[in-house]
Amino acid sequence: ENNKLSVMYQDSILSIQKNNQVTDIRINYEREKNLKFIDQLNREREMQVRETRIILTASAAALLLLISLSVTLWYAFLQRTKKNKTLRKIDRVKSNFFTNITHEFRTPLTIILGHSRQLQNKKVPLEEEKYYLSAIEKQGEQMLRLVNQLLDITKISSGLDKPVWKNGNIVTFIGILIDRYRLFANDKNIFISFYPQSPLIEMDFVPNYITDIFQNLLSNAIKYTSNHGLVSVLITADEKDVKLKVTDNGVGISEDDFERIFDLFYQVPNSGDKQGSGIGLAFTKQLVEHMNGTIEVKSQLNKGSEFTVTLPLRTNEKVNIEKWEPGSDSPYNTNFSVDWKDESKACQSVFEEEVPHVDGKPSILLVEDNPDVLFYVQSLLKDEYNVIAAVDGVDGMEKALRLIPDIIITDAMMPRKDGLTLCKEVKSSTILNHIPVIVITAKTTSEDMLTGLKCGADVYIRKPFQPEELLIRISNLLEFIKVMKVKYMKAVLEEGSKEPMDANMIFLHNVTNLIFKKISNPNLGPQQIADSLNISPSQLNRKVNAISGFSSSAYILHVKIDYSKKLLAKRDKNIGEVAEACGFLDVAYFSRIFKKITGVTPTAYRNLPQ
Repeated sequence: ENNKLSVMYQDSILSIQKNNQVTDIRINYEREKNLKFIDQLNREREMQVRETRIILTASAAALLLLISLSVTLWYAFLQRTKKNKTLRKIDRVKSNFFTNITHEFRTPLTIILGHSRQLQNKKVPLEEEKYYLSAIEKQGEQMLRLVNQLLDITKISSGLDKPVWKNGNIVTFIGILIDRYRLFANDKNIFISFYPQSPLIEMDFVPNYITDIFQNLLSNAIKYTSNHGLVSVLITADEKDVKLKVTDNGVGISEDDFERIFDLFYQVPNSGDKQGSGIGLAFTKQLVEHMNGTIEVKSQLNKGSEFTVTLPLRTNEKVNIEKWEPGSDSPYNTNFSVDWKDESKACQSVFEEEVPHVDGKPSILLVEDNPDVLFYVQSLLKDEYNVIAAVDGVDGMEKALRLIPDIIITDAMMPRKDGLTLCKEVKSSTILNHIPVIVITAKTTSEDMLTGLKCGADVYIRKPFQPEELLIRISNLLEFIKVMKVKYMKAVLEEGSKEPMDANMIFLHNVTNLIFKKISNPNLGPQQIADSLNISPSQLNRKVNAISGFSSSAYILHVKIDYSKKLLAKRDKNIGEVAEACGFLDVAYFSRIFKKITGVTPTAYRNLPQ
């Protein structure tokens, strides 16, 4: 039995051991299986992480590429926009440059061609030929100076210019220059003062460079300084440099323009219509820098400008320097060309005011700042018209208001007030809006012409022009005025007229209404009508005459007689009562005036079939 138990225990133990072995095998299998699963999961996770990393990296790279591409495209867009803007600016600057160069050429050509034709046609009195020839020569020299300046600035820019250096007294040299310009400054009553630190300042300089520099600076100073102004020139020196200062009390320059006034083709916006070609100061700066110097500007609007040229006392150029003496390379040998009024009696006579209508000729107000052009146009018109001269738009407006001309001829580009502004003011004036305006200009583009027409110009003529064109235009305008006078009188005096009323008809209608309000007043005259309209009797007279063809006194009589005709037609008043109702105390005088205007007596008119 014990043996059985022993065997049984042994079997149990073996069974347990087998079970344990099986369990161990199962556990090991499960462990290995789990380890393999975990390892697979780890590999899958690592693969996912790797894929995620790759995706993120690719996404980041794509994003960076997209951002880079966007930035590149945006930068390219900005650069292209900037380039296009720069190109448009350059194109605009060049366009302005060529426009002004054209203006600089067209004005002299107008005078040269015009006077040449007059001389060829022998329409010039023998005693005046020298004035015509002098004007031709002057304008030719002005064109030559402009051409030479353009050539010089090209030579300097390309490095082809070979300056000739001299050593001498710069005070004497500049003093000669100033003496030449005093002649032109006196024409505008501008005083030029000269303050050298010492009567003797010897330096190395290029004579023709200094001449061109001061010609530009002094001419600008005089040009932009009003009458009775002051221009001063100061020269100082130290051990190394010489400073040359040109100061004026003219219109001044805005600080915004300081950095650009020396740019080629640039023109200061606040210079009004005193603009030139836009190369003077750029040329000056190039000349100064070519002598190893600098140029600076200080300025305040409406107070004046100061240009300071600093040059080395001794040049570092390795060239042969000759001695300069007065007489050699002297500014006296240089041709000067300026735009200011000529001193000749022929040109000055144009500015003498003539009283319009003294001999029945139509009056023409000629507004032009160039005395040679003024003299030329006046020579074309003086035989047929009374010519009133004005030197700019301000002077022109004042004379137009005072004299009420039949036609206004104006240049477009003038100091103080340009021709287009004058045209606008004339067309917006109750007193002057009936006057036709002819604009003569060197601006020849379609845009310029449209601008002129928008300002109210009736005729736009481009320089240089044919004299016949101007004369025909004037004749046509005067003929049109005659037709309109008849039209206005008929429209205003006829009852129930449906004629559309323009500014001239409205003015005449207002005058007529004022006459009707006081028609029974025997003392009614131009003074009372003018007072009611807040204008002078002379302005009223010229305005009414220009619109109706009658003086203001004659127009009052015509309105009274026209009213008396209506009263006579009603037959409810006798002739004495009609005369009294129309402001005539003397019946005989009324009858004489009535017959003079209508051709029949009041009695005969009443008996006519109505």
